[in-house]
Amino acid sequence: MLLCADAERSYFKQAPIRNKFENYSPSADVKSMGKDGALHGRCSIQVVKQDDYYAFALFARLHVSGKRITATIEAVRLCDDDDKGDCAPMSEPD
Repeated sequence: MLLCADAERSYFKQAPIRNKFENYSPSADVKSMGKDGALHGRCSIQVVKQDDYYAFALFARLHVSGKRITATIEAVRLCDDDDKGDCAPMSEPD
């Protein structure tokens, strides 16, 4: 969740969700993770039982050093209503 919070604070300076992350209930989905440390994911935040809902696609690169894993955020984009590609919600397993 910290990766989502960092992405929101860094990339959405003009977006309606700027500085509101603490007021929202966050969730995160990892879409894929490559052997090279590439991570594609989707973060979403919503005020519980209200209509304010925002989702954004995230691309980050993971780095391992000893027992630490850090991430560098490389790209973030606010999802629109079409929910396709990296913005598509994860399906529930059968």
